[in-house]
Amino acid sequence: GQLMIGTDGNGIDFYDFSTKVFNNYNRNHQNSENFSYVVYSISKTRDGNYWIATDGGVKFYNPKKDFIRSFYHDNCNLNSPVSNNCRSALVDNNGIIWIGTEAGVSKVVETENFLVFRNDPNNENSIEATTVRTMFEDANGSVWIGYSSGGFDIYNFDTKEWKKIRHNPEDPNSFPNNGIADFTEDSFGNLWIGLGYGGILKYDPYSDTFEQYLSSENPNSLHDNRVQIIKEGKKGILWIGTENGLSRYDISNNKWDRIVPDPNNPNSLSGGSIQPNALAYDYDENALWVGTWADGLNQIDLSKGFEKYEITHYKNDPNNPESISNNNIISLYYDGKGNIWVGTFGGGLGKFDTKTKTFKTYTDEDGLSNNIVFGIHGDNKGNIWASTDNGISMLNPETEVFLTYSMEDGLQDNKFFWGSSHKGQSGKIYFGSISGLAVFNPDSLKTNNHIPHVYINDIKRNNESVKLEQSISFADNLKLSYKENSFILEVSSLDYTAPRKNQYKYMLEGIDKDWIENGNRNVISYNNLAPGRYTLKIMGSNDDLVWSEESTNLNIRITPPWWKTLFFKIFFVLLVAAAIWFLIKERIKKNKHDKAILQSKIEEGEKLIQSKVAEVEKQEEEIRLRDKQEHEIRYTNQGISKFSEVLSRQEDSIEHLSKELISELVSYTDSIMGALYIVNDSDEDNLFLELTGWFAIDNNKIENKQVQIGESYVGTCFKQAETLTIKDVPSEYMKFSSGLGETSPAYLCLVPIKLKNNIQGVIELASFKAFEDYVIKFVERIAENTTAVITIIKSSERTNNLLENSQQQTEELKAQEEEMRQNIEELMATQEEMKRQEEEWSAEKQELNDKIKELKKTIKEISTEEE
Repeated sequence: GQLMIGTDGNGIDFYDFSTKVFNNYNRNHQNSENFSYVVYSISKTRDGNYWIATDGGVKFYNPKKDFIRSFYHDNCNLNSPVSNNCRSALVDNNGIIWIGTEAGVSKVVETENFLVFRNDPNNENSIEATTVRTMFEDANGSVWIGYSSGGFDIYNFDTKEWKKIRHNPEDPNSFPNNGIADFTEDSFGNLWIGLGYGGILKYDPYSDTFEQYLSSENPNSLHDNRVQIIKEGKKGILWIGTENGLSRYDISNNKWDRIVPDPNNPNSLSGGSIQPNALAYDYDENALWVGTWADGLNQIDLSKGFEKYEITHYKNDPNNPESISNNNIISLYYDGKGNIWVGTFGGGLGKFDTKTKTFKTYTDEDGLSNNIVFGIHGDNKGNIWASTDNGISMLNPETEVFLTYSMEDGLQDNKFFWGSSHKGQSGKIYFGSISGLAVFNPDSLKTNNHIPHVYINDIKRNNESVKLEQSISFADNLKLSYKENSFILEVSSLDYTAPRKNQYKYMLEGIDKDWIENGNRNVISYNNLAPGRYTLKIMGSNDDLVWSEESTNLNIRITPPWWKTLFFKIFFVLLVAAAIWFLIKERIKKNKHDKAILQSKIEEGEKLIQSKVAEVEKQEEEIRLRDKQEHEIRYTNQGISKFSEVLSRQEDSIEHLSKELISELVSYTDSIMGALYIVNDSDEDNLFLELTGWFAIDNNKIENKQVQIGESYVGTCFKQAETLTIKDVPSEYMKFSSGLGETSPAYLCLVPIKLKNNIQGVIELASFKAFEDYVIKFVERIAENTTAVITIIKSSERTNNLLENSQQQTEELKAQEEEMRQNIEELMATQEEMKRQEEEWSAEKQELNDKIKELKKTIKEISTEEE
């Protein structure tokens, strides 16, 4: 063994009992810092290390590594001693180191839960900037640390080596941009780097090359260069959140698409400003969740393919406690159990159940360290970790209990930063702040297992301490008069690891039915306690919610005033009983006399009252019936007037009439859906009903417009020519869709469009409530008026058709007449030609006859000469 001896200005001497030799640490250690200080105190920790108080700061000595590290006062560092003039060092039973100085006491809590990286201007092997924008753990276990304007660093946990990547304006081959926004690795092993104002970069680790993608006018490009986040959904599909919407990149096909906000398109993003941590992918349902600044949450359903994506918006509704708490969404996380965890700027942490479509919100009132949630991740045990504007919170979703970690637990800062969070493949969680980076493995966190005891420090009335015969801290019983029945107790849970995070709960037996959770408030108050006996039970926890095994109990007795003592109560009861007995005896005598008179008057009064009550009830019933009749008459008259205008405006087209009529009817009858069917009688042998107007009905009914006579509710109503009312409508018959989902109406009213024996169609209305009789009668009257209008329109259409046919036949006759005229002219021309040819033939014939005659004459002459 050795004896450590502190000296006056010459460090520490070690005396070896076996060799009986002194060894001075300051003289014999060439690699140690100068230790020429006055050593005032030395204290040993549980693991064999030493804390040494000197007039030159606090020293930490590790004898196994033979290493000394100094801690000095720094006005800019809250995690430094309050003074360099240290006078004492003490390690308590809980392992906390207390350093006494001339300027006060410093507390040191040794923790290995968090690995912290801070910027050190004097050390090039430190992170580049105080504020860390993003980080990423690669397949080799190294962490890439990005800064908003300082490029990025790569730190190897095994070799402790740093690689710094910066843009050099004088070197065209250097990294192109120092504004790092995000890192992600795709399924092909490529690393993608988002730049705040320079698009995205693809880094190929095999060729050690970068390829930059920028926005352009070409639609097959990145939508906006102001990149906030990159996330891979399905294999090979990247989603890039920007300040102006969402880009989708298909790596294999080199194809870009974009989804941007469009106020005229409900199937678009609710807003364009996507925040750094506000993309989450639900691989189970194939849905992308997008958080926006000021415009709430978006769910992009990709289950039918990207070309048929559907977007649902979720925004805060002040009247709905199950809506999202805040429209400023800055972080999202999908836990794989059907829950989307939503971090907001000022609205706390939300859990959205994708099955029930409801939100549950956790705020600082529930134990969350702050209502600004920058990053969210889950660990292997299902716990939720959130970085906030005031530390890190861990939520156990099963117990809904928060644990909070702060600078007292070894964090570099309590102010964390936008989008600066990551969970690596190793299970480590990274949270960046305005002062550096914290790294930890949730599975390796050490818990403070110290079981604290609770003490009562003080009891006060009217802000003044109550003087007792013995200290309240050691008292088991407390007796107070009825004038002292309001008081305040101050308590302490004796664990100083992080005392501000110690929790308290208490219960006053006889008043409280269950434990009252008091958070980290160590003050308990009760007012106006009634006289009696009570037991106050108090329990406390340490910073890791390890509770005291037994409660601290205080028996409290509130004494009553003299007029509430048992003796006075008995005397008073006897006195009152005697007085009552005397009064009852006298009263019985008088009651016998008054009873008969009173009974007769009561009977007369009852008869009078009954008659008056009956009269009033009759008058009330008459008034009610009159008001109802007036309302129904007014409803009917106003409706007839309104719909007369509608019918008078629409005498040219059944389609226009149907659409405007059913829209107005749904509104006027307070229905939710409606449809109007008109009989198609173009073929008298094949009549059917055709949907010509509708309001808010589902696509299935719109696509199937034809209804056969006698089929379904509509066809039955037409066939029977009578009004039908349906209660408990089958859910598959009709669907009503809204932002909250789909539902089915409970009631149907089907009215035939008829006038006497002339039936032209059916009006179908749907509602969540039953239709009043006067409403049904009103719809029947409108149906009668509509019958006449439809008959007129159809007659007009038939007349127009006949007129068009007549005009067409006339045109055909004219064409035939023209054709006959042309034929006659051709015939006459032919006749003239034949006449001309006939005359020519006659002339030729005459000429031929003359020639024959001359020939005969010539032959005769020749014959005569021969003779």
